[in-house]
Amino acid sequence: MEIDPELLHRYWKKECTPSEIQQVERWLEAGEPNVEYGVGDDLDEDELQQELWSLLKSKKNISSAKSDVKKTQRKNISIRRPNPFLTSGIAAALVLLGLLLFIFQNRSNQNPELTIAQYKEITVPQGKKMTITLNDGTKVSLNSGSTLRYPESFSVNRRHVVLDGEAFFNVAHDLTRPFIAETARSNTRVLGTQFNLRDFVNETNSSIVVKEGKVLFSGTGCADTLILQADERAVFSENGIHKTKGQISGYIDWLENTLYFNDITLDEAALMIERWYDINIELDDPMLARLKIKGSFKQKSLQELMNDLAFLLNLHYRIDKKDVLLYK
Repeated sequence: MEIDPELLHRYWKKECTPSEIQQVERWLEAGEPNVEYGVGDDLDEDELQQELWSLLKSKKNISSAKSDVKKTQRKNISIRRPNPFLTSGIAAALVLLGLLLFIFQNRSNQNPELTIAQYKEITVPQGKKMTITLNDGTKVSLNSGSTLRYPESFSVNRRHVVLDGEAFFNVAHDLTRPFIAETARSNTRVLGTQFNLRDFVNETNSSIVVKEGKVLFSGTGCADTLILQADERAVFSENGIHKTKGQISGYIDWLENTLYFNDITLDEAALMIERWYDINIELDDPMLARLKIKGSFKQKSLQELMNDLAFLLNLHYRIDKKDVLLYK
């Protein structure tokens, strides 16, 4: 016999109608289910359910016992006092059942899982960087124009954050609570490690580089999950998910105020420069967007960076406050 998990969840929370209560109790009396039901989501319900089944079996079905009492009273109207052993057994079973439900609900209220809408949110302005420490001791360095959403206190069985942008995570080790970093395109799951995650909504992919430890990396809607170790990088895009090995330092050089362009187009580089310096870049000719750039630019002023790019790409530029024009 199967039951709707949502109905079972309402039963635990005492939100069922009388008819729904009867439906759940019939399911309980039918025996142990052969499937798992996600009651309470992150709570360890299996042990509680096993206790409940054992309790019901040991009492040979509470509802049946109640029915036996009523039948006895009907057949022996002159007997005003019911069997003390039977009623005490029923009472004890009901008390234990109530206790189990109280424990379950109490556990649920200890660390309720927040919705993302209830998370705290921090956004780093363009041209700035920021480092914060989360409730578990995890340190997160956020790049320019990035937003991190996180609960003020993590739940008992997982540590979940949502990133839009780029961040370097130094995750505090905790075997009992995996750390999950979610972006618009990917999910990263770790126990304790260091990695850089990048996923801006105005870019075309989600990427990760691992500095220490291991991570599980998967793309949203993608069946594949990659296990990445130190010095490995993975990218998820509309073309699938793939990983590479080798030098990854360039991808985290932004922590040392270094812009790193790994053979990317000028269009892609322009987005990075805009966030880095809090400016707007305009390309005079759309064909310029296809030009490729490769190199590192450490602690450069905007003027110095534009001088370098103009030289490398054989371009000219004009700066007007926060507006930059690149042209042939």
